[in-house]
Amino acid sequence: MFNFRLDHQAAILVFQPFTENDAVKNCYLTKIEVTSDNDITNTYTLDTTSGELTGSGSGKTITMTTKGDGSYAQGFPLKTSAANVATNGTYVVIRPGTHALTVRYWIKDYVTQVEGAVTKTYPAFDYEKNDYYDMTANLNVTDYDGTKYYMWDAENNYWNGHEWNSAAPWQPVLTGVKNSNYPKFGSDSYVRVKGFGVRDDAKYSCKDLPNANEMAWYVKNGDPRWDDDKLWTVMGHLYKGGMWFRNKATIKLYSTFDPDKSPAGTTDMRSSFANIRVTPTLGAPTGFFASSSFFVPALGRYDVSGTYQDVGISGSFWTSTSSPGDSDWAYVLEFDKNSVSVNTIEGTGGYYVMEFE
Repeated sequence: MFNFRLDHQAAILVFQPFTENDAVKNCYLTKIEVTSDNDITNTYTLDTTSGELTGSGSGKTITMTTKGDGSYAQGFPLKTSAANVATNGTYVVIRPGTHALTVRYWIKDYVTQVEGAVTKTYPAFDYEKNDYYDMTANLNVTDYDGTKYYMWDAENNYWNGHEWNSAAPWQPVLTGVKNSNYPKFGSDSYVRVKGFGVRDDAKYSCKDLPNANEMAWYVKNGDPRWDDDKLWTVMGHLYKGGMWFRNKATIKLYSTFDPDKSPAGTTDMRSSFANIRVTPTLGAPTGFFASSSFFVPALGRYDVSGTYQDVGISGSFWTSTSSPGDSDWAYVLEFDKNSVSVNTIEGTGGYYVMEFE
């Protein structure tokens, strides 16, 4: 009988993704991409004298596909709230050495058909041969509250008492789905009715939002940028897409930010009707502005017939300002990848209420 020991000449990474986001738990891990600042993969020769790998390669990326057969046909499930190598552990071998790694975990929601990557970066580290390295990763993305859709300044949300996560849900959670039980005139989710031509600033759900002038400054001087890739979740599903804006403090470094005047001049949009529209830049901010900008997801809207529309495609967000020229209209921020605007619209749609930075 012979006794022998095998020494692996590669370093072994053990990826163990998990998530605390219930919507991401409805997704599957489809692949893992490992990219290094230097060589980690190619064809090498084992020197039988020294026991070292020889050869110089130029491979800096390894892609591990996690789709298989049967229950793994869609990829690895993401059901765990903590690392669990038995459920979705993935092993990747790399050339030993000091590497700074970037790992992209690709996840997919097969209901919305949205797929994208959660990126993790690791500083330079000496990965030694014949060693295993646990690479745990929490694949959380920002989850937005699906109960924040309102008619303008209504006291209660659009689907009050029948939200998507309530005991008796009426709220549609997928684009194109309609429920005829949308709020009707006289209900506590219905927009407040004002006198014609009367300025009437928000008192309830919209009172803490930017006014029309402030929202126009975000549009005009906030360098809006459309991001096709940033992942987020709402009402149990994965989406991507939205707009970056510079925060108020950064705008003030480079221009005026006056809540009493529009960026067009001396006009106060709260008492004299005006609107503003710009074309956004494509791509997320970089450098200094990456840390001084904030992201607004394309959360879609409920139209006046109770249909959920354009989630992941456009965003509609109330301001605190009613229209000075029509009794039932109010100012709203609207955007998609081609346009960003502040204008007035009838207040009976279910648009999102979100504070800005």
